[in-house]
This record gives sequence, structure tokens and C-alpha cells, in this order.
Amino acid sequence: ANSWTSRVLRPVFASTMATVLLGGGISFASQNSLPGDLLYPVKVNVAEKVRAALAVSAEAKAEWETKLAGRRLEETEKLAAKSELNDEEKAEAEKRFVKQAERAKEKIAVLEARQELRVAAKVSAKFEGSLKAHDRILKRLRNVEKVAAAVKREAEIASTTRIFLESKIRRDKNEASAEDFRKSHKDERDAEESRIFLKASQELKVDVNTDGEDKDDDKPDNIFPEVKARVEGGINIGL
Repeated sequence: ANSWTSRVLRPVFASTMATVLLGGGISFASQNSLPGDLLYPVKVNVAEKVRAALAVSAEAKAEWETKLAGRRLEETEKLAAKSELNDEEKAEAEKRFVKQAERAKEKIAVLEARQELRVAAKVSAKFEGSLKAHDRILKRLRNVEKVAAAVKREAEIASTTRIFLESKIRRDKNEASAEDFRKSHKDERDAEESRIFLKASQELKVDVNTDGEDKDDDKPDNIFPEVKARVEGGINIGL
């Protein structure tokens, strides 16, 4: 009986393992694929969906969706750097990014609804840093003005969302604690922005030097009283 079981099950097991290993290999190979590549559907419809299923907590889900928004932009930047985008492809690139940005904002809204304000603000700050970095990178590439405009718009929304959440934290915490949170969020934003700039300089071979560039670091501070007033008035401007 054991011999029969072995003869029957061994081929089934081998076939199953081969499928898993082959599928895993294809999934891994798809990670660097770009829109238009043969493996790109595997990347977005299989590999990324499997990875999303592994994100259990609300924070992990939000972080993953914001990361995917950055991925969509990295793909566009790589194609634009090689001048491989026609008008239809640029429109599709913008559509893919906007759709993913909406998903990211939805997950951040879930964190806010669960009153995980500090986490929501942290994810928003990192998302803001990513978008600001991509905004500057896209400005250095040709013929992606509409994508760049969409990114700039989403960066402004992310900034407003972060400020809105920080104002809610300020109401719930003492002034010193709220200021500590705000500084940590700025650190998150700046670190993400720097990381993406460095990666772009290495992969895209484009000049990402920011000397003399206005980074709008003071903008949130300048508009914070206005945002606070609107929040106290009961107007949700976050998402």
C-alpha cells in the first residue's frame, strides 16, 4: 500500500511543486517589468495582489498601497527616460497612477476612521515625501506634463491630509507631544523624498540635484493656522 501511495502521490507532489516554483519564478521575474512587457500583467495581477493579501493590519495595507502608487510612477519615469511613451501610453500611465493614489487615500482614511491618527499621519507624511520626489523627477523628464500635474495635485492632497491629521492630534494631545509628532512626520517625509531621489539618480541617469530648488518646507507651517481653523469649524479637508 505504501508503495502504491508513493507511486501515485510522488508525481502529484512533484507536479505541484513544479507549478509553485515555476509560478514563483515567473512572479519574481516580473518585478522589474514595465507596462507593455509580457510579464507586466503577472506583476500587477498576481505578484502585487499576493503581496497585498499578506498585509494584515490597516497600517500595512495603507503602506503597501502608497508604495504601489510610487511603483506606478517609477514605471512611468523609466519609460519616459527612454522616450518610450506615446500619447496613449502617457494617458494610461496617468490613469494607473490616479487609480492607485485613490486606493492609497482610501486606506489612509480607514486609519483615520479607526482613530489611528498618529499612524495615519505617518503614512500620509511618507506618501507626501514620495509624491514630492516624483514630482521633481518628472519635471526633469520630457513629455510627461499631465502625469506630473496629477502627481503634484496628489502631493498637495497628501500634504493637506497630513496637516489635517496633525491638527486632530494637537487637539487630543498636549502641545509638546503634538509638536514631537509633527517633527517625526517631517522626518518621515524628508527621508522618503531623499531615498527616492537617490534611487532615481542611480537608475534613471537624470540630474536630481536640488540645489537652489524650493522644497516648500515652510508651506505647511504657513497654512497650519488656516487648516486648524477649518478643522475646528468641522470641515474635513483631509481626503
